[in-house]
Amino acid sequence: MTGPKIKHISARTLDGDDDVMEPLTRREQEALDLLVAGILYAEIPARMNISPKTLERMLAEMYSKTGTHGRMQLIEFAKLNGLVTRESGEVVV
Repeated sequence: MTGPKIKHISARTLDGDDDVMEPLTRREQEALDLLVAGILYAEIPARMNISPKTLERMLAEMYSKTGTHGRMQLIEFAKLNGLVTRESGEVVV
């Protein structure tokens, strides 16, 4: 099994500034994919086998990395910057 494919991306922040975003971890990406898919916040920890507190920390880290403030902004940012992936790793357009 190969390691996670993590890379730095050039992202346009919601305020329009170009910046290089710190990469999301494989688990952060998994949580983001579930959020974008519309999975209820309360269901995500069980699906990922993590505690709700761990999810809160992951979200705080993703907000920091993306410059967003809340789940809806994070989802919008992910869609605008091609961060929404499928299990195969393909970018959803």
